[in-house]
Amino acid sequence: RCSSSAGPRRSRAAREIDEAQLSSSTVIWGHSQGGAAALWSAALARSYAPEVWVRGVAAFAPASDSTALVDHVGDVQGGLIFASYALAAYSDIYPDITYPRYIRPGMQPVLRAMSERCLTDPSMALSVLAVLGTSADPDLFSTNPAYGPLGTRLRENSSPTGLGPPLFLGQGGSDSIVPQTMQDGYVKRVCADGQRIEYHRYAGYEHAQVMETYSPMVADAIAWTRARFDGESANADCSITDTPR
Repeated sequence: RCSSSAGPRRSRAAREIDEAQLSSSTVIWGHSQGGAAALWSAALARSYAPEVWVRGVAAFAPASDSTALVDHVGDVQGGLIFASYALAAYSDIYPDITYPRYIRPGMQPVLRAMSERCLTDPSMALSVLAVLGTSADPDLFSTNPAYGPLGTRLRENSSPTGLGPPLFLGQGGSDSIVPQTMQDGYVKRVCADGQRIEYHRYAGYEHAQVMETYSPMVADAIAWTRARFDGESANADCSITDTPR
């Protein structure tokens, strides 16, 4: 699975620096795909690094539902770029997921080229323009990605719902990359699984805006994290807080 143990692994490595004088406890943070990695890290921490005490996990606009995100990719500005990275990763890891099986022939070479470039690479914009300029049909997939091996792997890689440590989840209400409706669905499943969670929705904030210093989420997340390190008990159930712009 494309999951992550980065949080516990980094905490373990950092504690090897004696001068840092770090404790065994940590709180894992992550935004967007890093938010999904944070969720997986918390779920795997006990088995991967039992000596690391994960006091909590804070995920901001996490890519929590892989299937829903792929279904939504055609509606997202820059969705082709995200799709190129995802297909490159999945096809590298899973031999039964190939470009010819899922991607329209005319889109395959451009999608491969995109996956080899960084978002900040000026040539990335040229690749996107080339695709948009050669076809009026924006369809990317030749086969529904929800079916077959890709669908199976997407479901396997969707974020876990039972993490163990308490969870702070922040979501922008105007997020066009990870829609709030998708996050609401994930939170509903998390709550049904009995996970301790504080779900904060910030009206009017886009995907990256929730992480800006002017966003109220930053202060909320810091306060929540400080409370975990101070040993305060986290919310025992599922709570949802809506913050106006």
